[in-house]
Amino acid sequence: MSPESHTDAPPAPDQAMAEHERLVERDLRRNAGGVVGWEFTWGLGMPFAMFGTFAPAYLGAMHAPKAVIGLVLAFPMLFGALQLLPGYFLPPQQRLRRYRAAILMGVLTYLLYGVGAALWGEAWPASLHIALFSLAMFLFIGVTSSGSSIYWEIMTDNIPPRRRGWLFGLRNAGMGIAGLATGLVALRVLRQWPEPLNFRIGFIIGPSIYLISCACLWRVRDHVNPLHSRSLRAEEGPFFGYIAGALRQVWSDANYRSFIFFYALLMVATTGAPFMVDAAREQLGATAMGQGAFGLVYLGAAAAFGWIIGAAADRHGYRLVGCICSLLLTVTFLLCLAAPYMICWYVAYGCYTLAAVSMGMLLCNMSAEIHPHLPPSRLIGVGNLLVVGLVAVASPLSGAVAGWAGSYRPVFIVNLVLSILPCSDSC
Repeated sequence: MSPESHTDAPPAPDQAMAEHERLVERDLRRNAGGVVGWEFTWGLGMPFAMFGTFAPAYLGAMHAPKAVIGLVLAFPMLFGALQLLPGYFLPPQQRLRRYRAAILMGVLTYLLYGVGAALWGEAWPASLHIALFSLAMFLFIGVTSSGSSIYWEIMTDNIPPRRRGWLFGLRNAGMGIAGLATGLVALRVLRQWPEPLNFRIGFIIGPSIYLISCACLWRVRDHVNPLHSRSLRAEEGPFFGYIAGALRQVWSDANYRSFIFFYALLMVATTGAPFMVDAAREQLGATAMGQGAFGLVYLGAAAAFGWIIGAAADRHGYRLVGCICSLLLTVTFLLCLAAPYMICWYVAYGCYTLAAVSMGMLLCNMSAEIHPHLPPSRLIGVGNLLVVGLVAVASPLSGAVAGWAGSYRPVFIVNLVLSILPCSDSC
């Protein structure tokens, strides 16, 4: 072999992995700082515009049909099924740049609705507000949720396996502490203006801060794992053939089939839990300020306890995380069914928070443990594709049932059962 051909040859797999590990360790603090900085600054805006809190609260204030509220709450899971698209069409070397662009577009959509509704919304009928807000959430959640598999893949490739739970805890702590820092200001906004203008002012402040936070993503240096590096994944064949092949790869493992079944039950329950924000208004007479406090509970719980779940995952594995999520959701719905006081509902929302923020980590890392040879974005996309049909039906149906029954209690009872089943089987 000539010296030239030897020089041009690609590095051996072991050499490529060693170089990748060296780069990951070199930039670990920089990347962790960029990610935590982004989550921290984003957290500053969350008390003003948190999707899981303000989408049901605002739509309830606009007297939207409960089936519409359920459909909007299902957006994160519905768009989760599209997470295979970026993993297929984007060269891994471009994933961070495209992800940043998607986040910016989604946030701008949210901000534009807030500005338009605050300035001219008094002249718009409620039906137009419901339609435009739902469209804004459709686009905001669409680009952020469908691209989240890329975000998880970037973190998986750039954080050593036994440091991922540590970073998960730092992210939650940063986001939560930041949100608590601006939480009182957000509550003042909700009290300062009449409803629903107070929500719309929040939809200006929150997304504006989100835009500023995106600057932290430019600090991240992305090093693609050689096992996941291809010039273009579309080389694997036609798109639907690619999907079918990915499904066959993961579904052939009995452990994965068992995991995804119980993950689907937990996702249905997690998607249904935010109904408690509108239920608090109907059943307990919660004001907009009282509903806004759910956002502070979300941030406080994530900051105070999210790191515990990350530490448990690093030490004991992700099966335990699934059990913890099951127990937390069980407590959530028991409190919603039995507790007559708002303080108990805030505790329930804190339990839901810890389950909700852990579900993405659970899907990504448990799937990676079962199929370590597959790119994380593909595993996340396939997992969401397998459960999206159930969530797509269950969430709007839950809203319709609540509207028919005149109460959210039947919805909470069903979700309680779904929460108990994974825990009783696997913990």
